[in-house]
Amino acid sequence: MRTPNFLEHYNQIESESFNSFPNFLLRAFTPITFHNLGFQTEIKSEAELWKYIDTQHEGRYFNNMSLLHNGFTSDEFELFKEAVDICINFTKKIARNKEQGTIPINALTRSLISYRAIKSYYTSLNKVPSVLEIGSGSGYLGLLCGISGWRYSSFDVTKSLITYQNALWNFAGFKLKFAESGITYSDSDFLQIPWWVWCNKNNPLPNREFVVANHVIQEMSPLALSFTIRRFRNLGAKHISAEGLGYPTYKNNLKVINRNTVLVHNVSTKNNYQKVWVWKINNDQYDDNGFFDSSNSFVSSKKYKLLFNVLVKYKLINRLYIKISNLRAKKAFKNKTKQVIDKSLIHPKITVGIDVINNYIGSKKVPFITMDEDAMRWANYDKHI
Repeated sequence: MRTPNFLEHYNQIESESFNSFPNFLLRAFTPITFHNLGFQTEIKSEAELWKYIDTQHEGRYFNNMSLLHNGFTSDEFELFKEAVDICINFTKKIARNKEQGTIPINALTRSLISYRAIKSYYTSLNKVPSVLEIGSGSGYLGLLCGISGWRYSSFDVTKSLITYQNALWNFAGFKLKFAESGITYSDSDFLQIPWWVWCNKNNPLPNREFVVANHVIQEMSPLALSFTIRRFRNLGAKHISAEGLGYPTYKNNLKVINRNTVLVHNVSTKNNYQKVWVWKINNDQYDDNGFFDSSNSFVSSKKYKLLFNVLVKYKLINRLYIKISNLRAKKAFKNKTKQVIDKSLIHPKITVGIDVINNYIGSKKVPFITMDEDAMRWANYDKHI
């Protein structure tokens, strides 16, 4: 589906879907952090796609390469070169001047961090990867998964990025399906999921074992994150991975993660291990009893009623609440920073060094600095919003 038709189709279904969902879900599954930061979340035509060629990771190329142990395996290098050729031809098509393509060196190498973690995990299992990515950005992890022949699904709520992903993956020749309500996609190997399908918990979707949630955990509303983890379980997901937690709009979201998972890998000091978070998803604790069938032990117990009345009488309830909140915050910080090692996530043997990779990028003789990064360099600005 060409981008103008995709945009028109997306807008039509989304407009109809607004009538089918309650306020809390509509509010939860909007790009809240992007709206707060002024990120352009919608486009009117494919003439604006060029803005998303290498977005959100400007200036991170050398940091990315450091996280990749300053090089690639031979297989990763071949994959990178194939992805670069696709990106050059695709971005030439959408470029403002229609003359030159661009190599998205920042976002593409960032995606290789997660790609390596997924491959390391599945190599130890001797299985073909099955991946669900939430918040897929410009779609380059999906591109790498598609080239590798892995099963992949993407869930996103940012229309501008969804449109870019759709255009890129169609250009790459993947058998991409765009999920719509009321249709079964259990056999889809490459699927794009909009918010109105994700939010309907009764919509059947293909199972995926490994979830990638880069730079979204702290950007999603707590309800959206809780709902999404529940969705993960229903789709057979076993692990969640992230190489970054995202802008700290909701710093306490790690509590949601910790309630529902067990941390199995988080290394920031050992150079020979990959620097990603990996959590194992707990078994479902959801109580399916009817609302009036479940009992509230706190309310029904005379002992706890008496304790509660004492706390209120002597004005201790606020102090207790603050104390408990502080203890929870300390526990969340401890879980965020503690070092846990999964031995399957050791770096593979690097056979292609960064100098070879840099020379390859230069040999393509196309731009690899976007207008945003050029503006940041000109302003001597090295931070991200």
